[in-house]
Amino acid sequence: VFAASGLVAMSSGHPLIWAPQPVTLSQAIALKDRGEVVWQLMLGPGPNKRYDVAEALREAEHVMLTPLETAIITREVDLVDTLVDWGAVQDERNGPTLNCLATAVKAQPQLVERLAGRSRPPESCEKVELPWQP
Repeated sequence: VFAASGLVAMSSGHPLIWAPQPVTLSQAIALKDRGEVVWQLMLGPGPNKRYDVAEALREAEHVMLTPLETAIITREVDLVDTLVDWGAVQDERNGPTLNCLATAVKAQPQLVERLAGRSRPPESCEKVELPWQP
């Protein structure tokens, strides 16, 4: 059975057993699947788009998040750095949201400092709309 699955995988790209489920870039980040993240970045879907994150953060929850937002929610400093290296943008448009999201999820100081170094945090997060609530 496993040999047949291997042969089918080699010819079609999809094994018979444990076929991979398609995931979005943001969902791969939420699942902390670094291999899938790098693979998708290499394919070029775009690190600045919003993608569906289905049931990766909470059961039965679908939310549209950018990869940077997802990396902040999951407190993955290395994935934030990887995304920036691959072209993810943090500027005056999304900077307040990213900085306030880091505060809301109680991200580690290292991540908060990195984000603050890329764009100035707002004085208050009261009026900043977050794409996801912890």
